[in-house]
Amino acid sequence: MLIKSIFELEAPQQTTIQEEGGEKLHGMFFDLLKSADPDLATAIHYQEGKPFAISTLRSLAQRSSMLTPSDDSLSSPKEGTGQNEGRRWRFTIRSLDQRLSEVIDRAAAEWEGKAVRVGNVPLVIRNIRVTKKTYEELYTEAECRNPIHFRFLTPTSFRQRGTQVVLPIPELVFGSLLRRWNQYSPLPFPETLADEFAGIRIRKHNIRTDLYQFDRYKIIGFVGDVVFEFATTNPVSPILFNALARFAEYSGVGYKSTMGMGETRIVVANQERSKRADRPVSAFR
Repeated sequence: MLIKSIFELEAPQQTTIQEEGGEKLHGMFFDLLKSADPDLATAIHYQEGKPFAISTLRSLAQRSSMLTPSDDSLSSPKEGTGQNEGRRWRFTIRSLDQRLSEVIDRAAAEWEGKAVRVGNVPLVIRNIRVTKKTYEELYTEAECRNPIHFRFLTPTSFRQRGTQVVLPIPELVFGSLLRRWNQYSPLPFPETLADEFAGIRIRKHNIRTDLYQFDRYKIIGFVGDVVFEFATTNPVSPILFNALARFAEYSGVGYKSTMGMGETRIVVANQERSKRADRPVSAFR
């Protein structure tokens, strides 16, 4: 089971939180998890690959009026600002694992009203909204879209042989998604699907590089829009590609998605006008 849990936090007064906050949110989430299930928190801490992804922390004061209250997607932090201001804040935790999803679902009501800290900033959890989705639903609801329009909201990169790759290479994007899907899904896709990723090409893109700020260092990545298209003789593969694309909205893409990098949305035609506010770069012409 997949879970998307949207946390709304409140500060006692107008405050400034430096940087993107993903590293601090990662620590805060583990503190919450320890209070709900210490054994699970310890197991996840030591396992290779974490079954969740975290968004950046965003001030509700900066939300565009074009977004509906149920939409948790926003534009990525502006270049060079490195901080957000406000009193009410929002971030999202997405769980990819059945046990973790069950713990979050059960503990959400207990966490509401709880005092937490993001770095040195005291906050209170005012509300948590939880929505659920199964892997089977992601697969059966997948439409056969070709091309597929990805929007990378926060800096995205890949680790390959000790170096950072900051381009949306199709094999790396879809390979990242396939590995995480097969690690946590009860409905694994064939490993041979990876052989077809070489046939995916970038139809068009509008990306730029940006830095993601951690406490003691920065990581470069790309943000923006990428449209992938594919040609395959296998009638099942387009459905699997689309299921992986939708999975990206839960898992994130690439490196350090548990700390806010690689946050991704899939854009469909009827969303183009209504969701312009969550674009990190200008729209396609």
